[in-house]
Amino acid sequence: MDFSLDSIPEPRGALVPPPRVPPTAIATASPSPAPERRPRVVRTNVHGRSALLRAAAVALDVADVMADAVREWATRRAHSH
Repeated sequence: MDFSLDSIPEPRGALVPPPRVPPTAIATASPSPAPERRPRVVRTNVHGRSALLRAAAVALDVADVMADAVREWATRRAHSH
């Protein structure tokens, strides 16, 4: 057989990549961090909330009137039979 230098295997050993060198840090001018701010107070819209409460009250009043009407109808029907 004809052996050339290309066919000679590498000696036994760990085939690991070379260690990675971390990149060099470059100093840059950066702005100072913003000062800490107090938590923002979320203010609710009083007018919007009162409108929502009024709408809910109207819806409950309508439901109450409907329930009364159904009760009266059921009562009349029960007494008529």
